[in-house]
Amino acid sequence: MHPEGEQFRVENDAAGIRRLRKRCLEIQTELVVMEATGRYHRAAHGYLHEAGLSVAVVNP
Repeated sequence: MHPEGEQFRVENDAAGIRRLRKRCLEIQTELVVMEATGRYHRAAHGYLHEAGLSVAVVNP
């Protein structure tokens, strides 16, 4: 997490995505940037976006 340099890792499953959303909301994340990974990023992208977080999907 920038600029603090905190590292945060979750599994790419429903529980992991919920943990990611919770952490992003706790620290009032302004923007989540994730790599476009075909279908693998879609669940996280949708869930975070529905939670009101700004999400950018970028090419690797």
